[in-house]
Amino acid sequence: GDPAEILPAHSHDIARELVGVCGADKLLARARALRDGDDPDGRALQMACHIADFVRKGDPDNREAWELWRDLFAARIEVESSLMARGAFHAAVREAEARLAELGE
Repeated sequence: GDPAEILPAHSHDIARELVGVCGADKLLARARALRDGDDPDGRALQMACHIADFVRKGDPDNREAWELWRDLFAARIEVESSLMARGAFHAAVREAEARLAELGE
């Protein structure tokens, strides 16, 4: 396997470093571009979710990250056939809505 995946750093620590190096705005712009681009197999939407996840973990008070996270998973619910996956995606939407309520306007 990949040696970097053996005893990896915590995903929140990786996310903080990534956001620190790249900047939340650039990462979120890339996630939106993936969401809005041509995506016949759903992989771009999948990748957009990963990128938004890095920002919400690396900058947990970033309202735009939580809004995008919510919107991406709402979009994935619409195209997913797996009941189990849709349930997880609904949970992600609810988590984002709860966090957005905590952050206020």
